[in-house]
Amino acid sequence: MQSDWKKYYNERYLKWIVWLWVSMWWLSIFFESYSHGSMQWGELVGETGVLTWYLLIFTIMISLLHKLFPRLWQINNIVPLRKYTGICCWLIALTHAGSEMLKRGIASDPVAIANTALSMENGMIFGAASFLIMLPLFVTSTNYAVQKMGYTWWKRLHTLTHIAFVLAAAHILVLKFQSDGEVYLKTAGIMSFYVVGYGVVFWRSFRKSTVQA
Repeated sequence: MQSDWKKYYNERYLKWIVWLWVSMWWLSIFFESYSHGSMQWGELVGETGVLTWYLLIFTIMISLLHKLFPRLWQINNIVPLRKYTGICCWLIALTHAGSEMLKRGIASDPVAIANTALSMENGMIFGAASFLIMLPLFVTSTNYAVQKMGYTWWKRLHTLTHIAFVLAAAHILVLKFQSDGEVYLKTAGIMSFYVVGYGVVFWRSFRKSTVQA
């Protein structure tokens, strides 16, 4: 029985679940944000921000878990899904950013958009930087890009995902602190796990290199 479902637990099949799950969540956000004949831009901003963050967490954390537990097939089989969650992440981040500009009534004013993106209000500068870093990652999330760039350079470029992740976390932490006056423990906890997890990964790598030397 286990072997029957195990053959479907891989990129070939699971990628369709990712596309379907994200699309349905995304559409539900739009429907729920539309009320009394108009779009509630504030609600759309908040919900698309949550979905973007969850996708970014998956993209980063599945890589970390793979490094921590390299022999665990349940994790190894879903590592390739990072490509699809990364693509979805940027597309929904685009919706998130666009909705924020529409909420503020500055969608057609490039100067106002730039000033908003560079401000510390709600940690906008961190969110904007994260969004811009994710753009080249989105553009190169294809097998064609890997072939043209070469795997080594492609992999180096996509390590920027970690910077985008940290900046997105900073955006959330500043936003929550400015609005509620306290540290958002969920995001702080995720970042703590990230730091400790990669500390373990680097320690293992260092110990292995010293033993081989």
